[in-house]
Amino acid sequence: MKTPRLLFPALAAAATLAAAGPTHADPSLPAGWIAGRPAAKMADEVPPAPRSREGRRLAASPRRPALTPVPLALEAFDRVDVEPTLTREEVEASNADPAGEPATDVFVDKGCSNASIAGHAVGNLEIGRVSEPIGPNETGGPYLYHVRGSHGINGTQRFARALWETLDRLPDGTIRYTQGNGRFTLLTCATILASRYTVVARPILGGLAYVFRTRCARCSPANREDLHVIAPQSSGWGGGLVYAHEIIPLAVEGADSATMRVERFRLEHFTSAFGPAPALREGQDMLIGVEVARGLGEAAPSVIAYAAGVPHS
Repeated sequence: MKTPRLLFPALAAAATLAAAGPTHADPSLPAGWIAGRPAAKMADEVPPAPRSREGRRLAASPRRPALTPVPLALEAFDRVDVEPTLTREEVEASNADPAGEPATDVFVDKGCSNASIAGHAVGNLEIGRVSEPIGPNETGGPYLYHVRGSHGINGTQRFARALWETLDRLPDGTIRYTQGNGRFTLLTCATILASRYTVVARPILGGLAYVFRTRCARCSPANREDLHVIAPQSSGWGGGLVYAHEIIPLAVEGADSATMRVERFRLEHFTSAFGPAPALREGQDMLIGVEVARGLGEAAPSVIAYAAGVPHS
């Protein structure tokens, strides 16, 4: 079979391009830059020998179960409008008499040596730079000696910031969450309320965590909308708290997450305060995660949650 005449010009042009070689050339480097060497080939990973110490350890380790993410619909969770929280620097910078009413839920003993929150058993109170979990019957909370000192730094400071939160289990299995903040008067030990809000946190993952949302019109764009996750405390840094409070921004493009690896005894402390949740087998930790992702131009973020028992480490 003969090749049609019309194909010869195209074949000749293709042969000419191939002979000329590639037309692409690397751009020239800026002055003072030195071209690097070609990338070295990475050595293939060699698995440990079956009878080696590492090989026996891997063989004895149970396989980690695959995580099954659960999509969360944000509109299913309560949202509350909030005001910006006072900062420590904002409170300590001014000695002017603040506007507001007394914060009646902040309890201080007669000697002004200890502070707590009245009427709640689970929560946290921070005054100045001292933060402690509260207990039932106005117990727990921070000792005020290190807060008051000589009534302020060099005797010139009138106020310290007070920030508190309480969590109460409700009959329907949800949690009533309350947060307040204000100015603690160092001389009189009275607290003047700046703002307070209350919202219902709803369970996810069978009660392993609870979720609610806040919207702050007067906050910076990055903090205008947040997702709050209440979950078991995952380390010893909680100062005795049975829960952790993680905040994930919702109003910005990008991705963020809250991940907790919870030991069995910490999970038991959490469930004793807030109700039943999936149990763990002996020798396991609970891995709990909530992830938020919002792509460029997307109207709303995507949210997933997951939990799985993993070998204790």
